[in-house]
Amino acid sequence: MNQVKSILILEDEIELRAPLSYALQKLYPAARFEFLTTGEEALRAISAGKSFEVVLSDIILPGSVTGVDFWKAFRERHPDKTFCFMSGLPREFYQSLFDGHHSLPRFIGKPFTSRDLAEALAPGAQAAA
Repeated sequence: MNQVKSILILEDEIELRAPLSYALQKLYPAARFEFLTTGEEALRAISAGKSFEVVLSDIILPGSVTGVDFWKAFRERHPDKTFCFMSGLPREFYQSLFDGHHSLPRFIGKPFTSRDLAEALAPGAQAAA
């Protein structure tokens, strides 16, 4: 897992940046992290050619582009990259956003531990069921 070089964290709660950075730095010591707050910023980043090997995204974001909207755009460009949603909303709400989709992106419920994060991002981890 430590060969990951670029991670996007799409999260509007600024106070979560430090704990997320700490947990992710332990998992991916060589990675560079980019924190963005809105889906619009994230869309601009990938449209400008930025590539991320791992994306950790909140579902509900400020602005008109949700985490789900960004996931759809990201998946079109990078179907082989790891994408994981994080949210304090119930798993059932998360699953309801994907009615009709056969495979859901990974999901981790807030609050979570470093161990939970490692399991959610591990190669071969199951998507949300």
